[in-house]
Amino acid sequence: MFCEGGEKIFDFAKPEKAFAVPGHWANVDGRLGVITIVGSGMKYIKAKGYHPGMAVCADVLCGSDWAGEKHFEEGEEVARRVIVFLVEANAKETANAVESVHVSRENGMRRLRMENMGPERIDVPLLLFGSGR
Repeated sequence: MFCEGGEKIFDFAKPEKAFAVPGHWANVDGRLGVITIVGSGMKYIKAKGYHPGMAVCADVLCGSDWAGEKHFEEGEEVARRVIVFLVEANAKETANAVESVHVSRENGMRRLRMENMGPERIDVPLLLFGSGR
């Protein structure tokens, strides 16, 4: 895996604790790019071993990870996560895309904007769930 902190190699034969991914992006096997725009950090959890009858293990990449405790007031926003996945993107493409992706506020609505990632700018409205807004 590549990330802002460099390269991290996982060996399926060696047990490891969960790896806190430094920065806001990661790329797995030069094929899957993950960028956290709004969230609380990524974590990579290596599979603990082979499943019976299968020749594969399932690693987990948590796009947002926070194990802390917080008390909320009524009506307060509990969680907001914005994660972009880039399929068939290598580490360099993922790192370059970080600068092109951001959340903006326009007319009271949040929007995810992606520029320089293709022939057109991508603009997606972000919905707020459970807020009544």
